[in-house]
Amino acid sequence: MKRRGVVPGIGAVSLAVLLACAPKVSLTPLGTGAVYPATPDSVAIPLYATTKPECPYDEIAAITAEGTTVRSVDAEVLSALKAKARAVGGHAIVGYTQSSRLASSGSVSTDIHVRSGTAIRFRSADCMK
Repeated sequence: MKRRGVVPGIGAVSLAVLLACAPKVSLTPLGTGAVYPATPDSVAIPLYATTKPECPYDEIAAITAEGTTVRSVDAEVLSALKAKARAVGGHAIVGYTQSSRLASSGSVSTDIHVRSGTAIRFRSADCMK
């Protein structure tokens, strides 16, 4: 049976295009909705997976970055996560997790790398040292 409007292999082509794209980043604002200036690229964004900083902080946003590319998958996805945290004024990421999930299209499968956490902003600049 021939289906109209369907090009053979288009699923694989679509997945290949998706794989070549930059990581996808989603953000959900948290807290009071305060808007902060972006954190400069020169400031390191530490990751806290199981511990939390001792300094007081405010939670700004839940952030998730996911993607897959041929080169440096983990580095690109993590970089996108940190860039989004900086963009909303974050100083660190707490509750950091990393995982993978399988995406399939026809006979083509690939791992989607997922990195997520909560962007926080320290209440004192002394905590950023």
